[in-house]
Amino acid sequence: MAQVLQHGTYFIAAYSSPNHLIVSIDSRETAKGGNVNDGYCKIRPLSPEIFFFATGSTSGTSDQAHVRFFDAWDVANEVYLQVGMGTTRFDDLARAWATKVMEVYSRQPARWGEIAVQGIMSEGYFVGLYSSGDIAIAGRQINYEGGNSPGFRSVPKSIVPDLRRDSTWAQGYFDILNEFADGGRTDRAKQVLKVLPAAEAGSLDSEAALVTAFVTAVRDWSGDKGIGGDIATIVLERGKGWRWFRRPDFCPEN
Repeated sequence: MAQVLQHGTYFIAAYSSPNHLIVSIDSRETAKGGNVNDGYCKIRPLSPEIFFFATGSTSGTSDQAHVRFFDAWDVANEVYLQVGMGTTRFDDLARAWATKVMEVYSRQPARWGEIAVQGIMSEGYFVGLYSSGDIAIAGRQINYEGGNSPGFRSVPKSIVPDLRRDSTWAQGYFDILNEFADGGRTDRAKQVLKVLPAAEAGSLDSEAALVTAFVTAVRDWSGDKGIGGDIATIVLERGKGWRWFRRPDFCPEN
């Protein structure tokens, strides 16, 4: 029975101060042949203080029985229970996650490596709090290397921007994001901003609503068939842990 990998694409992370982090992500996964699933939650809570999210080739099914044989989020939970439960070794979590995911990819390296996007197979991030209450982020990017001996390697990956220059980490479509600058540079962006839920200006919920609107706009306006489904948005606050700002029904409550 043949096995296929599914692929998911787009997220935005906002880290405008050391006191909070917002992650907003779509819920579409696609497979070679055109199969689409718009009900796949790409954010996985691991504890009241830690969550995991990922993009890329992060799940796999048997293409006839549609039985899932691989899920990057299950791998994250597994390594959290083995490596990180009761600890804050975020780099170790990310490294262990990448190692286990590469073991799956290596079953068919040449075949599955062909679906890498610009050489990138997947990215996974563990986000949470140190014992001090400070925000911690550790990620790994898994790259495909072809040639005579095709294989995979992982490298550390950060989503923490330089706060002196930028507060948002986005996966492309900056032309759409720029439409929202200066109170809206296009009519459609102005309309989105106009109907955002009322919240205290400058509040965390106001920022989370804006980030959610950004991802929604990319989904609706980009024409990218790899981005779709409902938008999930999670907020992590220094000293408090995470909470859902927007939770689709198919995302776990905790």
